[in-house]
Amino acid sequence: MPDSRPPFKRKSPITASRPPTPKKSGGDDEPFVPKPSGRALLRVNLTALTDNYEAIKKLCARKGRPVVVSAVVKADAYGLGAKHVARALYGAGCRNFFVSTAHEGKALRDHIGKTPSIYVLNGPTPRELPLFYAFKLKPVINNMAQAYLWDQGLKSQEARPRCAIHFDTGINRMGFHGSELDALRSDTALVARLNPDHLMSHLACAPDADNRKNRKQREMFAAVIKSFPPVPLSLSNSAGVYLGADFHFDMVRPGCALYGLAATKTPAQETTRPVVQIEAPILQVNELKKGESAGYGASFIAPRDMTIATIGVGYADGLPLVPNGTVIGRLDKQNLSTAGRISMDLTILDMTGTRRPPKPGQVVTLLADQLQPYADAAGVLNYQMLTMLGSRFFRSYDKD
Repeated sequence: MPDSRPPFKRKSPITASRPPTPKKSGGDDEPFVPKPSGRALLRVNLTALTDNYEAIKKLCARKGRPVVVSAVVKADAYGLGAKHVARALYGAGCRNFFVSTAHEGKALRDHIGKTPSIYVLNGPTPRELPLFYAFKLKPVINNMAQAYLWDQGLKSQEARPRCAIHFDTGINRMGFHGSELDALRSDTALVARLNPDHLMSHLACAPDADNRKNRKQREMFAAVIKSFPPVPLSLSNSAGVYLGADFHFDMVRPGCALYGLAATKTPAQETTRPVVQIEAPILQVNELKKGESAGYGASFIAPRDMTIATIGVGYADGLPLVPNGTVIGRLDKQNLSTAGRISMDLTILDMTGTRRPPKPGQVVTLLADQLQPYADAAGVLNYQMLTMLGSRFFRSYDKD
């Protein structure tokens, strides 16, 4: 019996249909076409970065004794991208870089070539010794165990890599102190074999210029170095730069100041400018009636009729939680505050009274010169604000 079913037809492939182009109607009623992506952009201003480097150099300039300005680029340049940051600083003349681990040093060497010195602050470990040798990394020697390890490893090297020796003068974190310092002092042959090219320490309270511990640490450092070979000296981090020439010695090690963060308790004295900002798109605009809530936990209750907007960035991108009403963003030079708890991917902002009605696709700016107040409101360090920035951002490295 013949088959009476209709012949089989192959289904057409599924294709994404293009949304219709909105008709122009003119004025504020004209439909707004969103940008193609809802992802936020992390914009790093490389001109500001190198300007900050030059500003620190000027602070350290003095007649008869030049001061080397190095760059601390650990933690992927404080979360901003060590590849781009270090290359820009190299182009500005920086030849000394500091990282935390040998693996950071290896990656950095691939980015900036063979010439610059790369110091590894956490010192050598047995497993990482091959990285130090292969990529010409200089360990910061912090204790006798590291000193013995580095000394033994040097026996297998034809060209003996140099190092830095770190003394603890009061932060009680890393560095030679107490009986270990006495042991190193007494073993002059070991120190000679280590052949350091820098002696260094680290300030604990440098942001507070009036703290007596700063002067005490400097005096202790000056006393310790008398027992060791006359090589270049380094004491100051970003905040230490602002303590004056007595704290500069031969090399300073700025980190946060390079990235435009406030380094001291009196930021008005500082000559750096912001390097980073987030640009997040508005995804949706809502009208909120008085008494209605917004966000998880309904923690925000509208005190009046309001316009709110949801932007595509949240704590998964590194935004710390802050109380309702905290200013964290800006649109058309107007400050915007939170209206509801920041969630994983989204943040609700109060748009009431903006100069022009907010629309999806418009871009809200976060961080920049608002980074420090945001950090203060969140109860985190400005350093943390940068290092928490997530991997979901589009990243743009620009010049002015």
